[in-house]
Amino acid sequence: MASKIIQFLLSSKFMFSVAGLILFFYCIKKNNNFFDIRNIFLEQFRIFDKTKSQIIVFYIVPAILAYAVTRTKCIDKDIIDNIIIVLSIMLSMLFAMLSIINGYQRNDSKYVKVLDETNNSIMFQSVLCVVTLIISFAQFFVDTYDGEKTIIIVSFVLYYLMFVIILNTFIILKRMKALYDNR
Repeated sequence: MASKIIQFLLSSKFMFSVAGLILFFYCIKKNNNFFDIRNIFLEQFRIFDKTKSQIIVFYIVPAILAYAVTRTKCIDKDIIDNIIIVLSIMLSMLFAMLSIINGYQRNDSKYVKVLDETNNSIMFQSVLCVVTLIISFAQFFVDTYDGEKTIIIVSFVLYYLMFVIILNTFIILKRMKALYDNR
């Protein structure tokens, strides 16, 4: 009995779970200088104040899609490999976009507001990419792809985050176009 408990406590799944919980609670801790990303999320959702129905498109529809895809196919090693590659490229693209828009300057208050919202949307997207990469790496290293409830949950979360990332790219593209047209 004791050996099974020790084996469970030393298992990679348990260790990844503990590390994930520590990171999660550290992220929601107040007065944290490095992991406090609440403002990024609050400002992202503030852009939907006038169009609450858009929240359905950008955050509820991905849940429906993720559920449908999870019922069709849970993640496997090939899917994880592809997610890691795509997100690595996307993350570098987002950082490049940040450097581009930080070069835009204008004193018009409406322009500055769109610039700030675009900057925040890119940071929001970057946070989602990093979280998705962390989950993907953890799942890649755990390397179990059987029909457990855990793999179903991880599949849903990864698919959901990927759909949210893809749909939020449209927000960034539209705002980048508006900024470029009005420089």
